[in-house]
Amino acid sequence: MESTTSSIVVNTEVFNLSDSNISSIIVNQGSMEQPNVQPPTSICQLGQPISHFQTTEKFQELQALAVHNVTNNAIIHCSGFPGTGKSQIMRMLAQEFPFSEVEVEVSVKWHIECDDKRHKIKKSFKELVQRIYGNGLAHSGVPIDSIIGDLDNERAQSFVDLLQSSNVPVLIVAEDVTRRNLNEDD
Repeated sequence: MESTTSSIVVNTEVFNLSDSNISSIIVNQGSMEQPNVQPPTSICQLGQPISHFQTTEKFQELQALAVHNVTNNAIIHCSGFPGTGKSQIMRMLAQEFPFSEVEVEVSVKWHIECDDKRHKIKKSFKELVQRIYGNGLAHSGVPIDSIIGDLDNERAQSFVDLLQSSNVPVLIVAEDVTRRNLNEDD
């Protein structure tokens, strides 16, 4: 039996626009190698950009960075005052994901608003795990209950392994929401 080893390279780029943050994590830009009995389907939970979005210099910089990192993993971090266009830039960028010249039939695009309530992030990650299994993208060999249990116990390794083993492009947009923008009832 032939053994293969893979390594992950993570590049980080930070664009400071000022006081709040929006991040994009590109986990895996691989290609599907393992056939499934049931054809896998894409997962997309993203906010739509505004219809009158205008391409900005920052958007073009991030777009070039994303295209440059097509074979690598990347973390893109944007920060700035509310209303400066961070969310719109990331939504437009997410629409173009995966950044490949070859058409990609299956991908995962996931958006999370990361306020300071950890249960919302855990809940979103658990929902993503369920969708990955439900859409035929799970190839890690780890039972879904085990991954969800790990997330409940604030362990992420099995979740990351699941994302990497899916062998499809995965984009997770984690948006920091400042306290002053949160509804008190949330």
